[in-house]
Amino acid sequence: MAFDYSSRDYETIRRDLILRADRVMPEWTDRDPADFGMLLLDLWAYAADVNHFYTDRAAGEAYLTTATLRESVLAFANLLDYVPQGRASSQGTITVQNGSLEDYTVERYDTFIAQAKGVQHTMYATTTTIVAAESAVAVAAAEGIPVIGEVLTAGSLGTAGQRYTLARENVAPSSLEVFVYENGIDPVEYTRVSRLSTASNGSRVFSTDVNADRELEIVFDSALNGYTPPTGSLITANYVVSEGFTGNLPAGVVTAFKSGSPSSVFVASSSAFSGGIDEESVTSMKTSIPSVIAAQNRCVTRNDFVSMALQLSGVAKVSMTFTQGAGTADNVVVIYPQPSRAGDYLTTPDTSEVITAALQDEVIESIQPKALLGVEVQCAATIAWTPIDLTCEVFVNATSVSNYVKRDVEAAIDTLFEFDNVHFGQLMTLGQVYRLVLNVPGVDYVDITVFDTSALTGKQETILIDPLQLPKKGVVTLTMTGGVTTS
Repeated sequence: MAFDYSSRDYETIRRDLILRADRVMPEWTDRDPADFGMLLLDLWAYAADVNHFYTDRAAGEAYLTTATLRESVLAFANLLDYVPQGRASSQGTITVQNGSLEDYTVERYDTFIAQAKGVQHTMYATTTTIVAAESAVAVAAAEGIPVIGEVLTAGSLGTAGQRYTLARENVAPSSLEVFVYENGIDPVEYTRVSRLSTASNGSRVFSTDVNADRELEIVFDSALNGYTPPTGSLITANYVVSEGFTGNLPAGVVTAFKSGSPSSVFVASSSAFSGGIDEESVTSMKTSIPSVIAAQNRCVTRNDFVSMALQLSGVAKVSMTFTQGAGTADNVVVIYPQPSRAGDYLTTPDTSEVITAALQDEVIESIQPKALLGVEVQCAATIAWTPIDLTCEVFVNATSVSNYVKRDVEAAIDTLFEFDNVHFGQLMTLGQVYRLVLNVPGVDYVDITVFDTSALTGKQETILIDPLQLPKKGVVTLTMTGGVTTS
């Protein structure tokens, strides 16, 4: 009897086993579930089903497109030299009032308490700031819990490729400071780089890897790049444990010093804290990792520049312009990077986003060495959004609750403008909106009277977004007609 190797689940394996039993043991005719032979057959089919499931999953994890485990996708990222986006703390300012007659110094890493929606958060000062007597000063701050002076090892092995795992999870990699006591007395600070492969031999640098358990590993030199901490060296680290996107807080939530201060020195107010992001998701990595292969570590075509920019930590979308001058020195490429945004893209009222100086520098430093000779790489300081206004009259089925249908229509329209669904130079059509709204249960018909950019108030069949801008949800007005009303 030939085996059917396509039988991989419980039912088909059980069927094949019964057919084989009929062939080799025709005297066994009892198919009652209580029969001991049927019990063994069921157990065998069950075990084979489970075995095939794990075999299929293991095979699936071997390919980027079918991998589902974070550990598998991180392995692909490491193989292709892709650096996943790390966690980042939100940034803001805290105004400290000094009511005493003496100057007060807010030390770097001094901590503050923030209360938002019944949850306590920790903020810390990112710089040392002097608050003069009887004055108020805005102190630069960020979200997170500082960890100072953690000992990675009391005695370096003195070998290449040393790795040390930080004790805490959810670390913001950009906050890392690593010190090596090379002579046993004075600390030497090593600089964090995104890739050790780009570091020159002898440079005191380190890179970081985040494993599937969100533990951060510090990696020192390879055989050719970087510098090996001397044998027996004490190695310590300062870093911040961050809440990531959860740390984006509204203004006025910082209430007091957490690390302690005189009664005459207190928190007067605080700005909104923004810019906090979580680690890059599996979906995002699976989308961005192929860009490493596409660019092949050089920038010649437009797609090369875009692909290289997409590899940078925290960049989710990219556009670019190219200006060709009279000479080769006048050739300018301007990169427009859109930082990764979590759930605030729909609700943020601004019409543009400022690109931080740190990200601008990273874009230029990462891409300029890979660009053709004579091409100058620049990075835009802001990214503009194009708000789209929408006015609809929605006719509700007589048996549906109007308020519920309105809620569902609003949610459907939101999907059109979610960050993952928009891109530079996008073509948006009136038909998209009609389909979205008409597919909402309880909607009989919809009449759209305004579908246009915020600068206009017409009803356009298509809206072509500028190649250097992203579409944004503008003013959405819904009028519900019909249906069942509730209080």
